[in-house]
Amino acid sequence: MERLRRVAEVDLQRNLAFMDAAAKEIDPKRSTAEVVAEVYGDEPLKDGVLALATEQSNKARQFTFIKYQCATIPDIRRFMLGDDAGPAP
Repeated sequence: MERLRRVAEVDLQRNLAFMDAAAKEIDPKRSTAEVVAEVYGDEPLKDGVLALATEQSNKARQFTFIKYQCATIPDIRRFMLGDDAGPAP
């Protein structure tokens, strides 16, 4: 068990060093905690994820199929479950 703890600690320190380096690339003047808080604050709210995914899917379909006719992307409603799912085309 002690060996596992040491391995986990080494891995944790390695990951923290990577995170510190990434934060410094984003903004060298701010702390890692400040950068991480900003990055996580930029995520869509739980309730907005489906709407954002739908919007992005529609844009991708417009670009790849309708504008350039080079690929097809299934309608997102095929993958939805529950009351919000509309009829699949």
